[in-house]
Amino acid sequence: MKKLILLFFFILTLSAAQGQILISLLFGDKLNSDKIEFGLDGGLNITKLSGFQSAKPLAAFNLGFYFDIKIKNQWFLTTGVQVKSNVGLDGLKQADVAILDPTFTYSDSGTFRQEVTYFHIPANIKYRFKNHFYVYGGPVFGFRNKTGLTFEGSRNKKDVVVSTKNGPAFQRLDVGAWGGIGYKLKQGKGLNLTVRYFYGFMDILKDERLNVHPSSLYLNVGIPIGRGKKKAVVIEEIDL
Repeated sequence: MKKLILLFFFILTLSAAQGQILISLLFGDKLNSDKIEFGLDGGLNITKLSGFQSAKPLAAFNLGFYFDIKIKNQWFLTTGVQVKSNVGLDGLKQADVAILDPTFTYSDSGTFRQEVTYFHIPANIKYRFKNHFYVYGGPVFGFRNKTGLTFEGSRNKKDVVVSTKNGPAFQRLDVGAWGGIGYKLKQGKGLNLTVRYFYGFMDILKDERLNVHPSSLYLNVGIPIGRGKKKAVVIEEIDL
């Protein structure tokens, strides 16, 4: 029964970040053990899409959860789900916008940006050094969730924001890899501070005029859930 409940909440995470937070609150202390570390993972990522005229990266936030599963000694299998993981580009040219969505035009002065949100599922190997630094890397599988092409500008001295969904322009699946280095605080029992780089191997744009590959630099913090719990207090009976 417990396994079915866990599976139910895992599926919820694939549709909303709220489900991921719910798992953490309800089961974090039970999922952590000497062999498994479970926690939240999130932060800032700077991302680009190759192939476009614009070279301006897009800053975005990411959020997910992770499992570090001990294999042997200092080797771990690292997996989980990056529930909110955006890739994209800012400062797009009109020629780029015409490829992404020919029906989306705006005559006022301003800037265009493209965002593509994925569920990213890694299958990585991690090695923890005795000085609490670690390195990890491996394949990452992406499942496209939402897309948004947005114009931000001004009209009659007022700010204007117009967005459209252009999901049909992008492939549903992506396969890539990421690798990173990090440090675990509190003598290997605290927060994980990580820098990692992601590159997508597949052309994610259906239009054959461009060859588009996502890439992203992540600055993340991992928060173990359920660690540092108070020990149970045992009260002995005293015969009087």
